[in-house]
Amino acid sequence: QGMLIVRDTPDAIEAIQGFLGRIDVPAPHVTVTCLVLQATREQGSVELDAELIKHLSKLVPYDQFELQTMGLVQSAVSPQMHMMVNMPLPDQGLACSLKMEVEAFDEVDSSLTLREARFDVDGALNFSTRVTLHEGEYVVLGASGPQPVFVVLLMQASGPRPASTR
Repeated sequence: QGMLIVRDTPDAIEAIQGFLGRIDVPAPHVTVTCLVLQATREQGSVELDAELIKHLSKLVPYDQFELQTMGLVQSAVSPQMHMMVNMPLPDQGLACSLKMEVEAFDEVDSSLTLREARFDVDGALNFSTRVTLHEGEYVVLGASGPQPVFVVLLMQASGPRPASTR
């Protein structure tokens, strides 16, 4: 956003431009989608990704899942940064939230490591875990309850990309 005016020899200007090119790098951005799904014996009303259903069906004896709620957060990422998404659970009259503390983002692998991913329902901790999200891959954070409720994340890198991944 700022401007820098340099007057010097051509060699010095070239060195300064090289230095600025190394340090003036935009922060990476990600979009994290959170799906809260409930296992069911009946066909859900929302069409879910077939790959996601296939993987969930390997975890539990269900092959149908109903979308309870979803949320999305898009943000620049840096270590120790916090992201949060609040989502209503209208059928139960509750609200849930996913709080994420970033540990690292690897631009080369497009992976986001969360020091903590905390899922709360009505302010009470449901579960907390450490997880690494890889771009475009669904990750099941956890499940709870007699008719399991699953918290599933999907991360996509967005915004400026390093030259090596373009």
